[in-house]
Amino acid sequence: MPPGTLRGRCKQKCQCGSGGVCHPETGQCQCAEGFYGPTCALKCLTDPTSAQCNQTCECEHGGVCGAAGECRCPAGYTGQRCESVCSEGTWGSMCAFQCRCQNDGICHPATGECQCGMGWMGRHCQLECPPGRYGPDCRLDCACHANMTCDRFSGCCECGPGRYGRYCELECPPGLYGIYCKQVCDCLNGATCDPRTGECYCAPGFTGATCQEPCPPGQFGAMCRQRCRCGAYNCRKDTGECLCPPGLTGLDCASACSPGRYGPGCQEECECHNGGTCDPATGRCTCVRGWLGPKCKDKDVPRFTTTAEHRGRADIPVEDS
Repeated sequence: MPPGTLRGRCKQKCQCGSGGVCHPETGQCQCAEGFYGPTCALKCLTDPTSAQCNQTCECEHGGVCGAAGECRCPAGYTGQRCESVCSEGTWGSMCAFQCRCQNDGICHPATGECQCGMGWMGRHCQLECPPGRYGPDCRLDCACHANMTCDRFSGCCECGPGRYGRYCELECPPGLYGIYCKQVCDCLNGATCDPRTGECYCAPGFTGATCQEPCPPGQFGAMCRQRCRCGAYNCRKDTGECLCPPGLTGLDCASACSPGRYGPGCQEECECHNGGTCDPATGRCTCVRGWLGPKCKDKDVPRFTTTAEHRGRADIPVEDS
């Protein structure tokens, strides 16, 4: 009869394990020393030769019983029944190794791998979070705008000069600058200030630390860096346009007003009628013969007188001198 089979036609296979042998007729297992159970699959906890080879292993957390019942604990556990996790600062088999985590990092009781706290990273939690990261093991991304940084522990945004808001998403409103926009700009004459530094950006036509000074004669534009091109005359401080005296116009005030125009820049229209002409500077009308009045609208009517020698014969018109 082949080993491991039963009598009869030897068609049934023995189910005994761990070196056990089955009875050739009944199939009952005869277990080797140190094992018991219907198929010899259970390991004895005490002396394998004793009659007490029927106890159950009481090891916890995956611990394995020895033949005498003692527990062999997996890495990270200790105690008679492997019921306790390694105490803080130790890890590994029998909790025999010392943790090397820094800055309040906690090591895994089985592997010794460091689990870093808020604001720290690295194999031994020896590194601070880089800019833009925060939280445990620096796993979280900061949500701050404009490349602002956040607190590596809490993630709260730390706004630099010129920004404010929960995420530093807002720029200082006009007239304010600095950290959290708490400082007031002192720029004058329509100038704006840098929201970070408070430096004044002058409007064209002004200069000075607070834009308090108009451009000196002959200069104009941003920071008064451009020179007027008006010859002997001045120009507008903001645009550089020539400020010609009444009656003159042109880039350098070299041209007289065209007929029918007068005044500063020749902007005014003459109001002289009936062929009258106006002074290009003042607009005063010069009337042609036969017309009078400020606008040459009144007709000149001749006046008549009588002389002694002509009395009774004729009237002689008297012209205005």
